[in-house]
Amino acid sequence: MRDRIDREPARPLDVVALARDAGVPAGLLSREFRRAYGLSPHACVVARRAAGPVGARGAPPA
Repeated sequence: MRDRIDREPARPLDVVALARDAGVPAGLLSREFRRAYGLSPHACVVARRAAGPVGARGAPPA
């Protein structure tokens, strides 16, 4: 999921569809994402969009 957010930050985030593809409940996917990255999937998308293109300001937000 994180790779998709970094590659396509403007694309709408569908946690339910991503969870279905991963074979886990959406709540679990969101909790594990927050545990791994310190942000919810939505907060990560917002931060990534605010940061702009990776090449413009360096690495994407953690």
